[in-house]
Amino acid sequence: MGLSSSNSDVALAAFPGTLVASTNSIATSGTYFISVSALLDINATDSLGAFCYDTLASNGSPFEFGGSSSAGVAQGFQQAAITDVIGIGQGDSVQVWCYGSTGGVSDAFNAVVTATLINSASDAPAVRRHPRTPPGTLKPE
Repeated sequence: MGLSSSNSDVALAAFPGTLVASTNSIATSGTYFISVSALLDINATDSLGAFCYDTLASNGSPFEFGGSSSAGVAQGFQQAAITDVIGIGQGDSVQVWCYGSTGGVSDAFNAVVTATLINSASDAPAVRRHPRTPPGTLKPE
């Protein structure tokens, strides 16, 4: 499918975040291997960290997450990486959203997403996706 990257230094809103990278529209329906990478500059104000997730433009729900919750311990640059396998229909696109737990203080640099048509990663049946609570959105006790 190809590759898409964002401009560097994208300010991150609170969840659901800021769109930082997206593929072009998918021309061929099928199973795709997804690879995502973004460099996060996590500000200490985002005390629960900063994270990214992949989703489809048609869906919007997070699939897999990458990022760091160590802002209070080791604020600064952290790598967010995601690998995923997604069934994608023709005309849809893969999006990468990143967010800070507070929003407005952390940044993403050099976000990139690659979608590669594989049709089948294994003979295993399709995996069901369950709703997930995004990391960094729970309030500390």
